[in-house]
Parts: sequence; C-alpha cells; structure tokens
Amino acid sequence: MGVIDWWKSWKGFKEMNKIGMRKPLVATAVVALVVVIASSIVGWQVLGGLADQSDVSDDTSIPATALALSQHSNSLVSVALGTTNLTMNRDSVLAIRGSIAAEKAELEALLSDLSGRGYDARVSRIEGHINSLISIVDQVDGARPALLRALADGEIRRRALSNATTRELVPVAVKSEDDQYYYMMTGRSEARGTTGSGEVISREEFLRYKHMSGLLRDIGVAHSALSAAVRVQDPTLVTTLEEAFDSAAQRARAALEYLSVNGGPELDPQLIPLATRLIDAGTGPGNDFDELKARMAMVLVEQRLISSSDQIVATLEAEIAGLVEDVNRSIVSAAERSEQAAADGQTTVLVVGVIGILATVLAAAFLGSRKRTNKQSSHH
Repeated sequence: MGVIDWWKSWKGFKEMNKIGMRKPLVATAVVALVVVIASSIVGWQVLGGLADQSDVSDDTSIPATALALSQHSNSLVSVALGTTNLTMNRDSVLAIRGSIAAEKAELEALLSDLSGRGYDARVSRIEGHINSLISIVDQVDGARPALLRALADGEIRRRALSNATTRELVPVAVKSEDDQYYYMMTGRSEARGTTGSGEVISREEFLRYKHMSGLLRDIGVAHSALSAAVRVQDPTLVTTLEEAFDSAAQRARAALEYLSVNGGPELDPQLIPLATRLIDAGTGPGNDFDELKARMAMVLVEQRLISSSDQIVATLEAEIAGLVEDVNRSIVSAAERSEQAAADGQTTVLVVGVIGILATVLAAAFLGSRKRTNKQSSHH
C-alpha cells in the first residue's frame, strides 16, 4: 500500500467516525425533545383534569341533607301538631307517637351527618331550633291523652244532657203548660176529673200558668246556652253564655220554688226533678261550665304551643336556607381557587416545557458546534 492509499484510508476512517458520532447526538436530542414535550402535555392534561374535578367536594352532599332536615321537620309538625279532636282514639294516638319517634330518629341522624362538616355555628343554631320544635311536640303529645279524655267526657255529658232535656224535660214541661192553659180556657182537666164549668178562674191558676210558661222558656235558654258553650273555643263567648245560663237558671229556680208548693194537678211530677237536673248541670259543684273552662284551658295551651311552632319552623327554614347558601358559596369559592391553581400549574408546565425544549435545542447546537471546532483543530 502506497502513501496515497494509506492517506485515503485514514481520511475515510475519520469521515465514518464523524458520521458515527453525529448519529448518537441527534438521537439523544430527539429523545430529550420527545420526553420534554410528552411531559408537558401530560402535566397540562392532569392539571386540567384537576380543575374539571374541583367542584367535586364533600360539601355537595350537605344541601341534600339540609333539604331532608326541612322535610322531616315539616313532617314532624304535620304528624304531631294537629289539634286534638274527638276523631282520635287510643290507636290513633299510639300511631302518632310511632310516627313522632321515627321522625325524631331521622332528624337526629341528619344532624349527626352535618356535625363537623365545617359549618358548626349554623348547624348548632339549626339543632337548637329542632330541639325547640321537639320540645313542643313532646308537650303536646304528653298532654293529648288527658285532653282527649276531657273532650270525650264533655261530649258524653253534653249528649246525656241534651237527650234528657229534649226527650224528657221539654215534653213534660210542654204538657204541663198545655194542660194548665187548657184548664184555664175551658175549665176542663183530666187531672182534676172535670168536664168544664162556668166558675171563675182564680188568680192562683194564672200564677201557676205564668210560672210554668216562664219555666219552659228558661229551660230552652239554659239548654241552648249549655249546648253552645260546649262547641265554642273563645273564652269570652263562654263567659257570655254562662251569664245567659245563670240568668235563666235564677228565673227557673224561682219558678221551681213556687211550683214545688203550688204546682196544682196539671203539673207533671217529673217536671221539677228534671228541670232541677238541668239547672244544676250549669251551676252546681263540678258543673258543665267549670268542666268546660278546665277543658278550654287545656285546649288553649295546646293552641299556643302549636302557634309557637309556626315561628320556630319559619326560623328553622331560614337557617336551613342560609346553610345551603353558605355551602354553595364555599363550593364555588373552592372551585375558583382550584381552577386558578390549575391554571397557574398549567402555565408553569408550559414555561418549563418551553425552557426544556429550548435547553435541549441549545445543548444539541452547542455540542454540534463543539464537534465542528474539534474537527477543525484536528484538521489543522
């Protein structure tokens, strides 16, 4: 091999070595660029996904719980705070108590679910209103059996008195008055065994008739006052009816006192005891008006409790609405913060990616330049 052939061989070796060194450099630069770009894309998508999921929070279940609180509170009121009435019985009262217990358990569970969720002040106020509502329910429910018995007893007494008056007393009083009037007009009387005469009617007979007719009128007034008093709920009306009854009772007692001595043969023997029974029902010991007042006091307590529950429910609803608003604001605020953080992260990823790409390109260019410099130095 001559000198010229050797030189060509050496030159060819150097060119092949140059190509061989350049290929790894290009491959390394390409791989680095791909890694940087891929990392930037993945980071961007991950942060974007976090932003999309920012509204998923534990707080999102609170509005549903608050709505359930509202529903069960209103159900408790609807079930437990109806006015006690005679359509109720032992079974219905027990059924109401079962429903009350179920609603209480639901409310307790819902309040427990809200505890420690970050809205303690608002939840504490809601719990206080619910406890006040439950206290009212317990008072109404506890007093209901006694009130129901009083209502039933009052109705039994009213019906008994009404039957005795309309079926026994009034017919007896009407017959006595009619017989006395007939005798005065005709002089005839089955009780006297007379068929009529021309005798002058004495003043005593007129007085008998006057007291009988007055008694019949006062019986009607007294009975109407008692019957009406049982049905009214206004204490002032009860007082008015009691005054009307007392006036009629006083006149009736005067008539009974006279007739008990001067009743005459036309007076039915049942009239005085039946009329006395009616008068005593409204004036004697444990009379119907006293029972009615005691019963009405119980009714008024129940009504006041039920009325007070309306304000508690309204305040409770306002607090529940406030809780929902607080939660919604918190969720929106958290979402906005998360979106901003994700946006900032995406910007950082973008900047880092661009810097990485530029750094990779510059490094590749620098290494390429250095190779060329080394080549030129070797060549010289």
